Amino acid sequence: MNMKQLKPFKLLLPILLFGTVWLWSAAVSYFPQPQKGTVAELPATCVVGQEYFATNATAGQNKYFCTATNTWTQQLNSGGGGGAGITRTVVSYSATPTFIRSSQIQIWEITLTGNVTSSTTSGVTAGDILVFEICEDSSGAHSFVWPTGFSTAAAISTTLSTCTSETFYWNGSSAVNITGGVSTDPADAPITVLSGDVSTPGSGSGVSTIGAAKVAPSMMKASTFDAQTDGATITWNMASVKDAFATVTLGGNRTLNISNPVIGGNYIFKITQDGTGSRTLSLGTGCTWKVAAGGSGAITLSASAGAVDVLAFTYDGTNCYANLGKNYN
Repeated sequence: MNMKQLKPFKLLLPILLFGTVWLWSAAVSYFPQPQKGTVAELPATCVVGQEYFATNATAGQNKYFCTATNTWTQQLNSGGGGGAGITRTVVSYSATPTFIRSSQIQIWEITLTGNVTSSTTSGVTAGDILVFEICEDSSGAHSFVWPTGFSTAAAISTTLSTCTSETFYWNGSSAVNITGGVSTDPADAPITVLSGDVSTPGSGSGVSTIGAAKVAPSMMKASTFDAQTDGATITWNMASVKDAFATVTLGGNRTLNISNPVIGGNYIFKITQDGTGSRTLSLGTGCTWKVAAGGSGAITLSASAGAVDVLAFTYDGTNCYANLGKNYN
């Protein structure tokens, strides 16, 4: 051993050698492993730079980074192919939380352990897709005040251990609802409203038959982006789902047809150019397309290779009223 590589050291890991305390001077660093556990076990507090590995998260989306004090941000970007940035941020509860935008498709999750008396957003820009998931703790009955610009947001469910989810498009000054508030409250679950024979005083027979009215569970919400098969004609089957999300990577000039939309439904279609780019998408059958800003039923996609556009639209029974957010890169 070269004794010149040893230095006197009095504080950490002392080594007694020839009556003197020495420490090996070669570069040795300590790299702590990220904390590990389930999403439910994500620590309530953190300092900037900490990492957490969620063992039960979707493969490839396991990592959370502490991007601000007590704020965990899940890394959702799929990487490669120029996909749009999608970030899920777990916001720690406070009476006045700030929801910080980290990407153009931003999901915020907060669990209320008390009332939110005011809230703010930070860094949002025109064209952003913003998703709030607001959950009650096991006590429930906590109120939530939406940030400025979200005047059309739905009231949240205050039932214990339930969540309310709502998606918005930010137009530069205010939020435009893409989906209404969707609640996990059992009180909002599908039920048979009325069925059978009902006595109607004053009618001729005294009895009227009313059929069952029921809301299907699938009409409530879609929780993932469903990958569509690329081809000359892309047919997106909404399967009578009220709020649905889909994605496709274009390998050529394509036509989009839709089927089984729901009146009042809100839909998001993420469109990615392949490595060649300059692919086009024509809006086909399934509804009469009405595109914002005088689009006359047509859209013009971003042409760059890997570019991502987001087509958001709602259906009124005849027409699809659409907005195209461009170049999410």
